[in-house]
Amino acid sequence: MHHSPLRFRSASGMERGRQFTPQMVIAARRRLLNEGVVPGAEIPAPILRSWQRSAAHGLNMVARPSLCVLSRQKLREVQQRNEILARTARGEMEALFHDASATGGIVVLTDPEGLVLFSLGKGEFAHEAARVALRPGARWDEATAGTNAIGVALAERQPISAVQIVGRRVRMASKKLS
Repeated sequence: MHHSPLRFRSASGMERGRQFTPQMVIAARRRLLNEGVVPGAEIPAPILRSWQRSAAHGLNMVARPSLCVLSRQKLREVQQRNEILARTARGEMEALFHDASATGGIVVLTDPEGLVLFSLGKGEFAHEAARVALRPGARWDEATAGTNAIGVALAERQPISAVQIVGRRVRMASKKLS
């Protein structure tokens, strides 16, 4: 395994609108970790930049992140501080939940730092999401959790339509609220 610090160069050859499969991202990640081969056009540029930021934060790209979840009391305090955001997002979250529940997905609202404030979901994926701390009170910014849909969307300051979380196919959407 490649354990020395990762050195990145700029991704080149990125084609706007290009389709990337989860297998392409997984293969590129394996080549990076096992052989030190830095991906170019075979992965989306936001993912490569996220890998760079995660390495700069000193995160171990092989290990699962160790996420802490706030106590109920601290979570309530943060939810109260974000009450306007939650009220503003409520209708959109419910509409997204209607769509997501048809495919077994979940809807998550975070604060600007990536702390999950609320989640809506049911079924197997909701249970799995809670198991991996994708639940209220968990922080999913890149500095804490590495490459993930929430962290990438916040760091890139743009919606991320789908992100491959290595090891399990998970699609997450980030939508700007006006």
